[in-house]
Amino acid sequence: MQIKLKKYQIKKTPAVIAAIFALALMIKGANLFTAQPNGTDGYSPDAAAKSIYLSLEEYEVKNGNLTENGNKMNNQKEKNSNIENNGTSFADCAFVRVLDAQSGEIKEEDIEYYTLCALLAEMPQSYETQALMAQAVACRTYACRNIFYTKHDNADVCTDYKCCQSYREADGIKTDISKALFAVNATKGIIATYENEPILAAYHASSYKKTKSCDEVWGGRKDYLVSVYAPESKEDCAYTVTVSFDKTNEILMKKGKKEIEFITADDGLCAGAKCEDGFLDCKTLKNMFSLRSDAFEVEKTDIGYDFTCYGYGHGVGMSQKGANLLAKQGFDYCEILKYYYSGIKFDFII
Repeated sequence: MQIKLKKYQIKKTPAVIAAIFALALMIKGANLFTAQPNGTDGYSPDAAAKSIYLSLEEYEVKNGNLTENGNKMNNQKEKNSNIENNGTSFADCAFVRVLDAQSGEIKEEDIEYYTLCALLAEMPQSYETQALMAQAVACRTYACRNIFYTKHDNADVCTDYKCCQSYREADGIKTDISKALFAVNATKGIIATYENEPILAAYHASSYKKTKSCDEVWGGRKDYLVSVYAPESKEDCAYTVTVSFDKTNEILMKKGKKEIEFITADDGLCAGAKCEDGFLDCKTLKNMFSLRSDAFEVEKTDIGYDFTCYGYGHGVGMSQKGANLLAKQGFDYCEILKYYYSGIKFDFII
């Protein structure tokens, strides 16, 4: 089945690619991670792998098998009873009002075209196809939820990633976007739901050790946004940035501080910092120094401080890097989404 996204028409997938893709969907995730020795902090990718397998087995018991007749889930309602409308109408999600954060213009777009534009901005096309499909469902679901719980007066979503989702206009792109087009087409109309409403499909770039629950980051519990083991190794999600002494002093002055002393925990991560009038926790330090994560190590050098951050983003919901790692090991997009969003089901918009 093919869809038309504005002036884009999805090209037919060559037979060889289709065969490879079909084979990939049948691969079992038997070797989720390469075994690695435990780190000094006791974390092991093998433990994370075990947690993921147990979680997926639990989902099979609660929600039925993740496969039907040996085939992975897809968007063919008549061929897959695992994805079907539960009687709730989401027809209002067929179109979405998009606010351009720069120009202030509001335009109505087909939900599939919007999903494509969000997917192009949110995830590299170098990622695995199943990861892109999971991201497409997350982008579509996020927009659909915003139609019911809108943040804007005359629009459902905006193009500012700090508020809603990133957005890259697909019309006019001259580079190859066939993988993104395929991911949108292959998941056409599918959204993730919990108790018959679209979920808050939060996602982030990468996690360290575990994702975070909704209540520990934003407050307010959501049963499907709970902490789960992160597939990423420490090396997978590490990023180092250097802040000079001059820049450090400038940051401290803006916060009314003269000096700080970083505290290191037993696992090597920063546990906060002492200052003349109290204590700064890692979340505060993350914001002060514009770091990618509140899980980081600090090393003093000749020119300043090296902050090695582990993970990127708020840490709630689906880890994009983790999704890509799971896809590489044979998990399909439904399994990936069911792992990161606990207890969800799938529905069709129309």
